[in-house]
Amino acid sequence: MMAALDKCNEERVAARMAARAKAEANAPELRRGATTSGERQWAGSIQQNYPSFLLREMAQGSVGVRVQINSEGRATFCEVTQHKGPAGFADAACLGMLRYARFSPALDAAGSPTWATYATRITYRVNSN
Repeated sequence: MMAALDKCNEERVAARMAARAKAEANAPELRRGATTSGERQWAGSIQQNYPSFLLREMAQGSVGVRVQINSEGRATFCEVTQHKGPAGFADAACLGMLRYARFSPALDAAGSPTWATYATRITYRVNSN
């Protein structure tokens, strides 16, 4: 009698697992990376915070950065991946990303917000009028 109950239970568990695997295989993938939110506004804010000592020197440069984005869409860590020009631009670029950049958070396969990274380049140019 116990052997029959054990076999029945094993079959029910196997059937549930098979049904779950089939449902997951047919379910749409909800995973997506983080996307920028209000990029035009925060990019403008970063550009407006041109380091004053570098502006006086008419210095120009560009900085590649990568930021970690938390599950709430905020940049929490920034690293410089490359830069051309004075080192002050690297500090300004990361500080600006942490202060101003906003994102729609990445989603995992289940559609839940999760951590991600985002990479971009910030260019500092002096407008000569």
